[in-house]
Amino acid sequence: MKIGVRYPIVFQVVLFFAAIILALVFSVVARMVCSAGAVDNNIHTAVGRLLAGGLLFLVFIRCFNLKKQLSGFVVMLPALFFAVWNIILHVATGGGHAENNTYAFILGLAPAVFEEVLCRGIFIHNLKANGRRPMSVLLISAFFFGIVHMTNLGGGQHIINVMIQTGYAVVVGLVFGAIYIKTDDLISVIIAHAVIDISSKMFPNGEIAVLPGCVGLTVVLAVETWYAFWLMSRSPAVPESAECDGHASSP
Repeated sequence: MKIGVRYPIVFQVVLFFAAIILALVFSVVARMVCSAGAVDNNIHTAVGRLLAGGLLFLVFIRCFNLKKQLSGFVVMLPALFFAVWNIILHVATGGGHAENNTYAFILGLAPAVFEEVLCRGIFIHNLKANGRRPMSVLLISAFFFGIVHMTNLGGGQHIINVMIQTGYAVVVGLVFGAIYIKTDDLISVIIAHAVIDISSKMFPNGEIAVLPGCVGLTVVLAVETWYAFWLMSRSPAVPESAECDGHASSP
């Protein structure tokens, strides 16, 4: 039995930090390739994560059932309620628009690829192969995804904002995790994540009163949480088949 299956949580923690380092290396290379000051540093970071996520997908391709990709597209659609909320909030608050739509697209796509390959594709595969029950797999992966976002404290963000982001990430992890557990379709989950993040970049929000914002966000989180657990209560999840050993070969 491979180490990722035997010790999925420890393996995931180590892999996460290794992936961060890999993304940083790629971002440095991106800065070297691009002329100094020509591109925003956030783009370099996004490109680094996009390349790291793509490389991890290839290295751990045995984690993924390639025949199932896009099979869960319809099941994924309710997750786009997050993106609808972003647009509603943008309109309601009179928010501006992204200065560069291409940059907004890259900034939204990069975390979708990087985080879904790591936190859904590889992690959920190893948890399932470890013999854990589907609900346990869902909860562990979702809370790990939330804890990952607590690293934003290192960026100087206010602790309250980070806690809100963490709670939001846990719900997102529940929804994406439930979709992936049920369908084995990573590409559709990546698409949903990208649409949500791209919508927030292309349609930034203006200022909103605390109470309406909290009420609206609470409704969105409640609906999506219900959908995740409803989905888990449906037909049996896709069974685990191949071990994820980090070798680039098809399942």
